[in-house]
Formats: sequence, C-alpha cells, structure tokens
Amino acid sequence: PYREFMIAEDDQQQMADLKTKFNAQYWESRHFVKKVKTPTFLVAHAEEILTAGRYLSSVRACGNGIFAPFPSARALSFEMGEASYGPIIKQANEYAGNLLLRTLLIEHNLRERLRVLKRYFLFEAGGCLTPPID
Repeated sequence: PYREFMIAEDDQQQMADLKTKFNAQYWESRHFVKKVKTPTFLVAHAEEILTAGRYLSSVRACGNGIFAPFPSARALSFEMGEASYGPIIKQANEYAGNLLLRTLLIEHNLRERLRVLKRYFLFEAGGCLTPPID
C-alpha cells in the first residue's frame, strides 16, 4: 500500500467494474511487478511472489481474512544469493494457492455451481453438441 516494494497496484482497476465488464483483465492487471524496484536476489521469483499475492487478494475479496504467517513459515534473514529464498517462496505460493482453492471449493461451493451451469447448458445430458443425423 505504500508503494515501496516491487509489487504495485493499478488504482484505476476497481472491483466494482467487474459488475459491468467481467473479464480477466482486473485480475491480471490490478497488481504488477515493478522491475525497477525488484531486488536482484528476488528477480527470479518475482512472478511467483506476484501470483501468491494475487491468490491472497482473491481470498480477501471473498471476504476471508488472511492469517499470516502461513503455518510452516519461518523467520527470514538476509542471505547472499537467491537459492535460499526459492523454497520459502514456493511454500508461500503453495499455501496461497491451496487457501484460494479451499475457499472456492468448500466455502463458495464451486463444484455445485459448476454442476448447475453444466445442467443449465445441457452438457450433462451429452449429445447436445453432436451434429444432427441426416
């Protein structure tokens, strides 16, 4: 929020706009990596950090709180080289992805919603997309 780190936010992208023009642009362009402010030891992991942040932002948009640190987190200290940060960033990304998946599947009942859409568009019956037999 203070624009001091490598992840920036596009203030022109508002969640309220999703009601009138629903597309992936909000989720893709709301947050982005500022390459100029990316520390050299995190350059290789910048996209993974951004993705984890997007996942957590989506969970927050669903009305859930984010409990930090993630369960297997450990205290970080600066170390030369990027190799030591890779596994920690990967763990954080997996935690954020699993949290989002759990939120969508369990709390927002994604499977049932997809099942209803499948029924609505008659995909469940099968054969609705087969060409008519002459």
